[in-house]
Amino acid sequence: GVSTNDSGVTAAECVRGWYPQEEQLPDPDLGACLRVGRRNVTQETRPFGCPSIRNDIPKPRFRSVADTQNYGNEVGASALLNPQRFELAGIPDSDFLRRRPQGDVRDILTCAGYSFDDEQFTDIWERALGLFEDDQPLVSLDALLFVYANDIDEDVAVRCNSLSAPLHGMGSRTRPISAK
Repeated sequence: GVSTNDSGVTAAECVRGWYPQEEQLPDPDLGACLRVGRRNVTQETRPFGCPSIRNDIPKPRFRSVADTQNYGNEVGASALLNPQRFELAGIPDSDFLRRRPQGDVRDILTCAGYSFDDEQFTDIWERALGLFEDDQPLVSLDALLFVYANDIDEDVAVRCNSLSAPLHGMGSRTRPISAK
């Protein structure tokens, strides 16, 4: 960090701390009442204070923007600090994992700008279908794009005369990907 004019202490030193270990330890009276005649001792087993997640009051049917109560359906700090890739577009990651019929997957990819001829798409579809160990004719976008990415990786390796093998054995397709 940038040092200040008067103290000579940088922001990094403030974060790391320069004071001794004894001063970094919590105070011995942490969590104890210091007022004479009062103590944090009780015979009751109930929790005191207001809970962070309010499951003690009913969740309203329609929630107001001004309602700051957490009813247990809020996202945590992790989701706020590391949002999903397409969160701002309103597409959660779970949509990529949901299995769909062949026509739906092809329509989604076409709208996203991918172009496959029938034979190429059917080949990729069949290999993506092989990733699932059931008899359902449904494939997730994640699985199909995984197979397609392995095809691209294999083409790049062949063009670069590389000896790298396709990932997870998914690169054995019937025909090469056409350059776009």
